[in-house]
Parts: sequence; C-alpha cells; structure tokens
Amino acid sequence: MTDNVGFGYLEKLVGNTVTVFKGGPHSDTGVVEAVREDYLVLKTEDKGYVYYPFKHLKRVIDNTKNQTQTQTLTDETSEESEIPVFPETFLELARSLQMKAVHVNGGKHPSNQGYLIDAKSEFIAYSSEKEGLVFFHLDHIKSLSATEVEGAEALPAVEFDGDHSFSDVLGVHLHKWTIINEGPDKVEGVLVDVNDSFTILVKNEEIIYVANASIHFIRQKVNNGNGDKNKSDKNDQSNEVSNEVSKETQETQETQENNNQSNDNSNQSNRSGKSATIKRMIIENLAKSSLTQK
Repeated sequence: MTDNVGFGYLEKLVGNTVTVFKGGPHSDTGVVEAVREDYLVLKTEDKGYVYYPFKHLKRVIDNTKNQTQTQTLTDETSEESEIPVFPETFLELARSLQMKAVHVNGGKHPSNQGYLIDAKSEFIAYSSEKEGLVFFHLDHIKSLSATEVEGAEALPAVEFDGDHSFSDVLGVHLHKWTIINEGPDKVEGVLVDVNDSFTILVKNEEIIYVANASIHFIRQKVNNGNGDKNKSDKNDQSNEVSNEVSKETQETQETQENNNQSNDNSNQSNRSGKSATIKRMIIENLAKSSLTQK
C-alpha cells in the first residue's frame, strides 16, 4: 500500500468496517459512511461521525472478518434513521460545524476541544473555557468530530471579516502572550515578529524562532479574572524584552531624529538669545534717548 490511500480504493470501502491509522490518538474503528472530495466519513460507536482529510490518511485497514456483522448493523441503522448529507469538501464540512463542540485530532488534551467559531480557507478557530481561543491550521488537522465540551458560556465575541490566511492570524497576535503547539513542540511567549518563514517570540530573556511550517495551532489565553500574579509578572518581563526587540530599529531612528531636533533646538535657542539681546539693546537705547530729550 502506498503512503496515501487512493480515492478510488476508498469508495469501494463504503459500508465496510475499517480501522483508520494504526494506534495513536487518530486511530479509530468504524463503518465507512461516505467518501467525499477530500475526506472520509467514519461512523464509530463511541464518537459518532469522525471526519478524516485525505491529506493525512495513510493507512486504512479493511476488517473483512467483521463485514457480515457490519452489514446487519448497517441495515438496522438505515431502517431507524436516514444517513445525513455530508458536504462535498472538508472546508465546507468544518463550516457546517460552526457554533458546535468539536474535537480536533483526537487525544485528551483540552486544547484539542472547543466550540467552533469560524472556518477559513487555511484555519479553523474554536474556543474553550480552559484553553482560550485556538487557531488550528487546516493542513495539520488529521481528524475532526463533533463532541461535547464544557464552557459554552466562555465563548468570546470574535468576528472574522474576509478570507484571512494563517499568517494574518499570526500578525493579529503581535505583542500578545501566545502559545504555539502542545507536547515537546510547545513554545510560548510574547509574539514580537512574523514573516513568511518564521515567527519570533520572547519569553523572559529568551528569543525563540519558530518555523511557520511547524506551527499546528496557536492559542491566546483568555483572562478569567483570577489575577495570576506570577504569570502577570512574567508577562510584564517578557513585554519589556519584546519592546526592546521590536523597537530596536525605531530607537535608532528616533536617536537620529532627536539629534537633528537637538541641533535645530540649539540653533533656535541661539537665535532666540540673539533676538532677546537685540530687543534689550533697543529698549536701553530708547530709554537713553528719552532721558536725553528730557
């Protein structure tokens, strides 16, 4: 089997029980419910429908010994309820799940679950009470499913106008405390610069360079009003360093401008002093002339 599963092969598996991936948080077993333009729909017993983009779908195991049982279950299910209509593309699917609880890439970490706020051409945005606002790059989503999460009342009022790119989202987080990825690839700090190749964060006295291609998601912690002083102190310290990094060029320019302004002020001061002297001499001469005339 090749690394990427062929589209034609997947269509033949509709109605069969399969295992997607082999181990890990993305692996699951269920019935192939549908195959769309760029994703597969798997119906599982515990998670309901799980959606797998073709881009990361590298292994699908056909469980032939369970096909008889699968056919019976499928027949019973079809009699009880109608099969839903699934959107043609994965992006359209994500948009159909807006304002619903979703689970991204399986796993148990809270940052993988939240209420889907928006779906753009390069990312989805979702929120949870514990993890704040999360922007997940579509290219790094291996699975997506509807789920139940806590914290519905914590949804922030966020609106996205236009078709933003993921780079635009990074730019919006400039000078804010930002968390990138989870696990061994996790980094966090004040985001101070973004370009086409990498992103720069500052944490305490460290300057961290992160390749944009390695960023699966970023999240911004929502202030819950608990007043974590230690965290605030660290943020203040990092903000000081970030200000130094981001304003280094500006300070150089300002220094030059200040020097020029100082010279101008000095010249103006000299001119003002001369003017004052002249005025004083004129007043003294007028006074002497007045006395002489008397």
